[in-house]
Amino acid sequence: MRHHGPDPDVHRPGRVGQRQRRSRQAYSVARELRDARQTITSAPVCRFEPGKTYPLPGFADDQQYRYYFGIARAGGKMPEPLAFKTIYDAYTEPMLYRLYSDDAPVPPGINRFDLHPYNFRDGKPEDYRSQRKGHYNRPRPTGSRMGPQKHGLLRLGLQC
Repeated sequence: MRHHGPDPDVHRPGRVGQRQRRSRQAYSVARELRDARQTITSAPVCRFEPGKTYPLPGFADDQQYRYYFGIARAGGKMPEPLAFKTIYDAYTEPMLYRLYSDDAPVPPGINRFDLHPYNFRDGKPEDYRSQRKGHYNRPRPTGSRMGPQKHGLLRLGLQC
């Protein structure tokens, strides 16, 4: 409820007929399954355009937004395509940082530092950890913000 009365956008979905609601849900499930293959992970490595730069994600805020938006859109229940995409992203996105780290294993939960850019171009990282392109000829900085976010998203996705 807005400060000056009911929000019509919030109350409008309740007026949609049952048939329209079912067809809309069926369409959204099909769309979510189709979109699950086109993730942030596959674009820089598999579906890249030559010469285009693809930044690596530094945190999982987009996935958290998609989770909460999908739950709200589905009336409080998690649709299976959303659960699949949530789990798939939590599993595959750290693989991009592992491709960058060519000379040392990556500890669980560690990813790129969210304030330092990492980019892919032509299906591979612009530079590798062994090339020491960070500050003072050291590897680029690492961070752990995405690790706990992915852990939480994986837990939420597996509850479906």
